[in-house]
Amino acid sequence: MINIKQSVTAFVTKHGIPATTEVTGKPANIVAQWGGSKNPSLEDIQALINKDPAMFGDVMATSEPIAPYQFEAGKRVCILMPTNRPIHAGVLKSFATLYEREKMQFYTSNDTSIVRARNYCAQKFLDSGCEYSFWLDDDTIIPHGDVEYYRRVSNNPAFPAEYVNINPIARLIQTGRSLVGGCYFGRSPNGTAQFQEAYQSNQINDAAHNGPRNFVNQVGWIGFGCTLVHRQVFLDMIAKIPDLLIEDTGFVNKFGYKYRFFNHISEEHSEDASFCIKAKKADHTTFVDYAVMPIHMGEMGYCYHNTNTKKAYLPQF
Repeated sequence: MINIKQSVTAFVTKHGIPATTEVTGKPANIVAQWGGSKNPSLEDIQALINKDPAMFGDVMATSEPIAPYQFEAGKRVCILMPTNRPIHAGVLKSFATLYEREKMQFYTSNDTSIVRARNYCAQKFLDSGCEYSFWLDDDTIIPHGDVEYYRRVSNNPAFPAEYVNINPIARLIQTGRSLVGGCYFGRSPNGTAQFQEAYQSNQINDAAHNGPRNFVNQVGWIGFGCTLVHRQVFLDMIAKIPDLLIEDTGFVNKFGYKYRFFNHISEEHSEDASFCIKAKKADHTTFVDYAVMPIHMGEMGYCYHNTNTKKAYLPQF
């Protein structure tokens, strides 16, 4: 398998830092750290591939196997599912397969307001004592080991088996990030990957549609259909963002939560985007994990293969 880090280093050595900065638009001091303390983004890699594809060999090669993960003793996860409609059977199937009673708790809310439902679930998480919250939407089927079922529901017989067999909760914990989500797609034939940069760049969106691989990347915000958030994110938001606290005790007693972690910013920025923006103010960066690719259920199961007709090179780390 091609080693992208080595290829990037070789590109910089061959073409020089000035030429690399011209190709990618990144400052010279950042380029100089690639292969060391910093990694180029998918967009940077794609630009380098476009400039000199021969240096990257077969970038469509299968990625390295995902390392197995064992939950640490005492580590607990609170699974949260805000919903106001019947839950798809496939979501229940994946949830039931992954749920471990001694390590997990589960809460849901059926409020007609998704903002109130998410804030209520966040309060239940804070009261639970769990270290992690795992947010799962009622129309999102996550990888859970049933390869035949996952391929059939997504109508994709080529879905890589190793990425159906991962435990997505464990995988997201394994990334070591405090706020990280799976890469899923809008429920339409033109569905966009549900993170900020995919909406801003056709190139990044196209790259996401090449399918799952062992790669985690920083993003501005991410959809909360399959997202892991560490307890410290909430605690730091409370400490550093004063207006999160709801002072109306009548409202608190009626709806059951004390903090407005989620709210609608605008038509363009939904409640999950607002959470990521607040988290950044509290010094927590958002990441997307391309190894976790859920199926988004609508008229059919939507994933990387049927939401975009364009294909980009597939970098592997």
